[in-house]
Amino acid sequence: MTRITRRHALILGCSLGSGALLYDCLRTKRNVFEENARLSKLSNADIRDAPLDIAPVGDLVNTVPRHETRSILLRLLPAWVSIKTGRVLHAYRLWKADATFPPDLFPNLYNYKSFSGRELSKFLFDHRYFASLLPGESPLLLKTPSGVNVRNVPGGLEGHFVSTLGHSDDLLASCGEVGMSSRTEIWAFDLSLNRSEPATIADLVLESVARFTLRQELPWTAESLARYLSSRRQWFNRFGESCSFDEVVLRMLALSPGEGACFGTHTLNSLVCLLRLSEQCLLISGYVKDRVVSHLRQISAHLDAISKGGAWDGSWAKKEGNNDIERSSAASMLACTGHHLEWIAIAPPDLRPKQRVIESAISSVFRFLNSGWLAHPSAATDAYLDLSHLGRALCLLANRDPSFIVRHWA
Repeated sequence: MTRITRRHALILGCSLGSGALLYDCLRTKRNVFEENARLSKLSNADIRDAPLDIAPVGDLVNTVPRHETRSILLRLLPAWVSIKTGRVLHAYRLWKADATFPPDLFPNLYNYKSFSGRELSKFLFDHRYFASLLPGESPLLLKTPSGVNVRNVPGGLEGHFVSTLGHSDDLLASCGEVGMSSRTEIWAFDLSLNRSEPATIADLVLESVARFTLRQELPWTAESLARYLSSRRQWFNRFGESCSFDEVVLRMLALSPGEGACFGTHTLNSLVCLLRLSEQCLLISGYVKDRVVSHLRQISAHLDAISKGGAWDGSWAKKEGNNDIERSSAASMLACTGHHLEWIAIAPPDLRPKQRVIESAISSVFRFLNSGWLAHPSAATDAYLDLSHLGRALCLLANRDPSFIVRHWA
């Protein structure tokens, strides 16, 4: 039998004491976690019925060429030889759910499958329609204990046939952009029941709040929650961690210019959105607002300086590490200029590039499009996402709905 010495007894006593202390710490931490988790339980009362709207500034109408803009919108008819979820989403945020496309106004050049606005909406928000159109495809919307999750690339859930959405909360951000009520009914797939179940846009908001982390891709989530959360500057995720719009904005401001999706332009769009939304309710502190204003002034001055009478391409910020497209290529010019023009259309006049620079960028991108690039049958389909950003930007600058432009700008 092993003899227990004083030393052994001392070590054992310390171990037991440390264990008790550790247990007390864990219990305290668990209590804090449970309390924060309780606070994180949002209700429909915490979510706006109608999302906050951001109206275009409206003083840049004369920068938009009427004939060229109408021609681009006609090429953005939602008709593709292959259906991709990203194209459907971009078409929806451009045309909205009430859009119709009569053939006498919208020629279907290659007789591809064409979607109405209502069909675009059903594809994105009704799993019953989605499954009937694409049998065997992984669900786009999934019921969760927190709400409704969206299949996207950051979630690691790839689709079989139609690909997936590319960013956290890009679907919810589009809901806010087009003004969808949080009470709008949607249908998501419930894995536990193996069937479609009704839900609402509010469930997308609840899921976004529950899984939020500052380490995720922020621009779409920031804009979504700013539009839908009712008078909240702070919220708690499912881990009981507190989050605020100040923290989100400062994290985005810490990124280098050009860093992030689409050459960093989505971050700029999100910053402008939060700045404009803060005019309607208190989202960010005065200090953070001043930081945003200063940042946008610097970016605008930089865009003025590098314009040289043309559009902006992916090298606008000379950011290393984004190899999706050659940063100085014509394709990157289309993507970058269209995205820049979107945030410029809603930015306060003193926080955007000079008007002559904006006019030069628009003229330059149309020279490129009219040079024969769009003549290839697959050009508009292959570049649908980038073209849709340009088309939507032009509509915002003109302060007109795309359907109105097609019908009245002949």
